[in-house]
Amino acid sequence: MNTSDTHGPFLPWHSVPPSAIPAVTFGIDSPKIDVISVHSDRVQRDKVFGSFCGEPIVGLDDLSIEVDEARYLQSRVDSSSGQSIPAEVLPGEEICSDGIIRRSTTAEAIGYDVYHNQEAIEANAERINIAAAREASKNGRLILWRPNRDVNPATEFALVED
Repeated sequence: MNTSDTHGPFLPWHSVPPSAIPAVTFGIDSPKIDVISVHSDRVQRDKVFGSFCGEPIVGLDDLSIEVDEARYLQSRVDSSSGQSIPAEVLPGEEICSDGIIRRSTTAEAIGYDVYHNQEAIEANAERINIAAAREASKNGRLILWRPNRDVNPATEFALVED
């Protein structure tokens, strides 16, 4: 006989899953809990039907609650059915060609050509090599480093604003 088994053929109550414990109801139905969530505007505080433990029992606007539930259900259906809900375009924003709303100052909204227009970038600047740009930078001049994004030492340059 195993002496380490102190419970014998029975298991302690905390080692049994809850589904194995029989539910004893004594023939009384369990209480039903009705969860209602309504907006505070739907509570009719001026219609007092009585009191319970000193607290007033007030009514609810049933029609408004039904309308709220219908609107909530419709918004859930719209969001889960694949229909796109139109987004609001705020001031300073616009819908870009890819369908995304962005600020009007982004490259996607303005267009990438504005940032790649080499003639406009070099209009008021002098083209110099990188070594000369380092010296000009030490002297406090404003430098635009590698506007062509080229890091090849033979072809890279910088612009010094006049």
